[in-house]
Amino acid sequence: MKFKLFGRALAGLIFLSSCVANAGLIEADLSVANDNLAVYDTSSNLTWLDLSQTFGMSINTAINNFSEFRLASQSEVIGLWTSQYPLIDFNLQFNYLAADVNTGNQIMSLLGSIYGHTFGMYVQDNSVIANIGTRTDGKLFTDENWISYTSSLDFQSSWHGVYMVKKSESVPEPSTLAIFALGMIGLASRRFRKQS
Repeated sequence: MKFKLFGRALAGLIFLSSCVANAGLIEADLSVANDNLAVYDTSSNLTWLDLSQTFGMSINTAINNFSEFRLASQSEVIGLWTSQYPLIDFNLQFNYLAADVNTGNQIMSLLGSIYGHTFGMYVQDNSVIANIGTRTDGKLFTDENWISYTSSLDFQSSWHGVYMVKKSESVPEPSTLAIFALGMIGLASRRFRKQS
């Protein structure tokens, strides 16, 4: 009796864990197989354009050159960075905050980098252009002051890309499907065992 209860509890726990999405960033393709010029965010179901594709462009130029994407909102950009650094409030302005080097380098390899950093521009809710990024030493940067003299979408910087996103189709992970299939097989075998 105890083993049946334990087995059912374990099966329920496995089923519940298969329903919970693992928040993370996954390399994706932009136009050619294996180009890895986009990043799929499993927590927001958004595909982010690699910042290296928009380095040196103004926001208007990026919007015109990548019509299948749209400019990311402030909350989407903050959400992207908060998903990787949950203890840091990216709504605050700071210059070169020390953070985890490995996470920073992982983000740089996924989102693209130039001159040893990954910085991207976005438009805040107050229409001021701001940026968020990281450097190879792991330091984070978020600031509007360097650019607060303009809210022009034609402003461009050779050091910055533009945060661009598009909505993605939700694709279940293979491990989730495998766990679900094993659960269904277990239920079916139990039913056949009872009938015989």
